[in-house]
Amino acid sequence: MRTYPSIPLAALAFSILSAVNLSRAQPKTAEEGFRPLFPEDGIPQDWSVRDWADVKNPGPAGATWKVIEGVLHGSEPRGTWLVSEKNYSDFILRFDWKLGERGNSGCGLRFPDHGDPAFDGLEVQMVDPRYYPPEQKVTPAELTSSLYLAVSGKPDLYKPTEWNSYEITCKGPNVRVILNGQEALNVNIKEVNQTPKRHNGEDAVPMKERPLTGHIGFQELSRGGGHVEIRNARIQELAKEQGEKGTILLHSRDAITHGSTIRYEPQPNKNTIGYWMKQEDWVSWNFTVPAAGRYTVEVLQGCGPKSGGSVVEFSSAQQTLTMTVQETTGFQDFLRREIGTFEFKAPGEYTLTVKPKTKPGLAVMDLRQVRLVPL
Repeated sequence: MRTYPSIPLAALAFSILSAVNLSRAQPKTAEEGFRPLFPEDGIPQDWSVRDWADVKNPGPAGATWKVIEGVLHGSEPRGTWLVSEKNYSDFILRFDWKLGERGNSGCGLRFPDHGDPAFDGLEVQMVDPRYYPPEQKVTPAELTSSLYLAVSGKPDLYKPTEWNSYEITCKGPNVRVILNGQEALNVNIKEVNQTPKRHNGEDAVPMKERPLTGHIGFQELSRGGGHVEIRNARIQELAKEQGEKGTILLHSRDAITHGSTIRYEPQPNKNTIGYWMKQEDWVSWNFTVPAAGRYTVEVLQGCGPKSGGSVVEFSSAQQTLTMTVQETTGFQDFLRREIGTFEFKAPGEYTLTVKPKTKPGLAVMDLRQVRLVPL
């Protein structure tokens, strides 16, 4: 009979503990680069509960989303979005989710600080078909894996009352949805010639004009006492791989104003170029381009009711982009816009000018910042 040397109990315990810690410290290769969205039990940190129809408004009184033993539970009462404080551009988002028989949720993508994510950003639908009344005629674009009311997915891949999995990839205008391991949707929103209708019958933002940067979030609209459950939510941002470190931020506090009324407003709720009351007033920035190449131009603009429609030219390096200012709910309600690209053929010093061509309303706009993001 072969015998083996004895191992002290303390040493054995240390070896086991070391192995466990090592396994925890080395995530699976497929998950490298991903960050958990809800790493701790309790109220999610860096998220806020907002109204389901307009995220600029708080959710119903007492509405709370909570993580319990690693599972995020939707709010009671219903009618909310759980909204990230952080804005995201290009990313891969993975999570598991489960609904009851009358469950209705959704995953919001790149939506602004105001409005309905389904119509002002994007919403990947998550719904059990039994949520809808039997007499209601439901279109495929209202079912699971669709871009809500815009582009149909493959709802037959949904597993009722079981755990489902999503992998959602947003890269530029391309959106790809994997449902339970199978591709359910793959679309370039710039190629979607459709303007969905809001629930009140008004036109939503055309798909071609939906923002490419914004918040992400989860919706709770379930009926019958059940709530959406979400687990293993994690995200990998792709923007850093595409040169996020080379992004040039032109903030309003650094702008040079030209005119008699235009000025920088430093108040925390403003922090913007404002009092743009005259068409002849304009603004400029001097900046350094660290590397030659093409840069996407992103604008953070606000505009009060009945003041939208100003046509504004952004010019740099003998190139000009034209933007029509969009109305928001107020001058300090900012909307992120992607208006085109500039090409800088060499690194060096440049100037960006912003000049109105028309001003149909009270003011041109409030302009908080311009970002040049390398492609």
